[in-house]
Amino acid sequence: VLKKYRPTKIFVSSPADTNRDHRALNLFLQVALWDLQDELPPPAVYSYLIHCYGWPRPSNYHPDLYLHIPKKFARSQVQWRTLDLSPEEEELKHQAIRLYRSQCSDSAFYLVSFARKNELFGRYPDIELEKANGSRDFEIATTYEDKTVAYCRMEGNLFINVFLRREGVGFRRLFVNIAGYRRGVAFARMPKLKIIVSPLGVKLLDRGKFIDARCISVEEKKHSMSIRVPLAALGDPSYLLSSVNTYREDYSTDLNAWRVIKLK
Repeated sequence: VLKKYRPTKIFVSSPADTNRDHRALNLFLQVALWDLQDELPPPAVYSYLIHCYGWPRPSNYHPDLYLHIPKKFARSQVQWRTLDLSPEEEELKHQAIRLYRSQCSDSAFYLVSFARKNELFGRYPDIELEKANGSRDFEIATTYEDKTVAYCRMEGNLFINVFLRREGVGFRRLFVNIAGYRRGVAFARMPKLKIIVSPLGVKLLDRGKFIDARCISVEEKKHSMSIRVPLAALGDPSYLLSSVNTYREDYSTDLNAWRVIKLK
């Protein structure tokens, strides 16, 4: 479809949406564009947020109001942009929303909240990791409330650090999802690791199946947790798609968003 239509702009759900299907759609679009980078001029991609706890406010139809950046993303790395709508465009959008009768029968007050004076788009910049020599030089991916997630590449390994900036805030459980991408290898065949760190130990899954976790290592300190993953275990990728989430965080923060990591 992309090769036939050759879009110059693509509008897609956000990789930080609370709906996991919406997050996955953004991920698979990225994979498709990588697969087609020699056949298709790179289109501009506009990501829009749909599901985020407590947003937009107030709910219901308020055509005189604007869509504002959710407070939960105020300190994120998302690069936001807005597009003002004319009254005619806004009304046309309102009418289009009302055509989704099955959805509106359950969530009418919520859905018409998006018929406002503007459209809001937000994109994450790619995380670029150079090879570190001698010391771990971390690239911060996101900071949310008391936690900072950062990545480092050194000696054939990917290091993922979650730093705590407040005392008395510990980890009950940490989830890390990482998928590798390499040109010439079908994405379905590339490793897709899920790392679960809990008081009971470390578990590792690849494409939904448990595998030996001894290939990775976890170092837990008072104010941080560091996970080392050999890049070979990820298929020696040129790109990574990664998300990190702690048990105490809800799913409306960019802490859980899929981020693109380019290995330079």
